[in-house]
Amino acid sequence: MAVSPLLRHDILKREIKARKLTEEAFAEQLGITDRHLRNLITKDTNSSCSVVYRISKVLEIPMEVLVAPRTDENP
Repeated sequence: MAVSPLLRHDILKREIKARKLTEEAFAEQLGITDRHLRNLITKDTNSSCSVVYRISKVLEIPMEVLVAPRTDENP
């Protein structure tokens, strides 16, 4: 079973704020709705790898920074 990455909302929110991006403009760059982005910013949530990848490219930070480490024993 494939596991979606757990996107860390605190880091995402901090990075967006540091770059003085509006939610609407950032969502447009990612190709997602601003409502979807608000959900990602509000809580740690499973997200598709493609969305995490696009976030990492736009923010120019490694994907590993955005994703919480897995806590289960099986990789």
